[in-house]
Amino acid sequence: MNLLFCLESILSEFRFMFNSQNFALFQAFIYGFITHTGEGTLTRLYQSSVSQTRYWSFPKFLCRGKWDPDALAAHLIKYLQAIFPLSVYVYDQTHALKTGGSQWGLHFFRNFSYQRHRVNQSKFHYGHEFGALGLLCATPTDWLLFPVWVKLIVPQ
Repeated sequence: MNLLFCLESILSEFRFMFNSQNFALFQAFIYGFITHTGEGTLTRLYQSSVSQTRYWSFPKFLCRGKWDPDALAAHLIKYLQAIFPLSVYVYDQTHALKTGGSQWGLHFFRNFSYQRHRVNQSKFHYGHEFGALGLLCATPTDWLLFPVWVKLIVPQ
């Protein structure tokens, strides 16, 4: 069965976490995220979603909307575990090296592959650090990885 046909019933499980306008934007955002296969800019996601809302509500929903991404991830995990009883949590901490100084969230982090006698090597890198949580679920024929939560780690 095509995912888009049953997506509305799946997303209705999350309706209680949003008000009506935010839920429509959340639904459009998920539709755009699934249907768009190319570069994932916000404009392209909006165009792929065939949303009835205006474009400017998309950025407003993501930055000022009244919803909790951590609670949404927790509810998604409960929902997936009810469907797939055999599952494993997968956590990944990713470092992305950057050279500019004007990007938000840049900081120094340890270079764990540092070797003392190598030339032109630093004990620390400068860039972004992300934490990602996924749920690896077993089906009768295969394993599926559901990315559930990603957060930019910014030290205080």
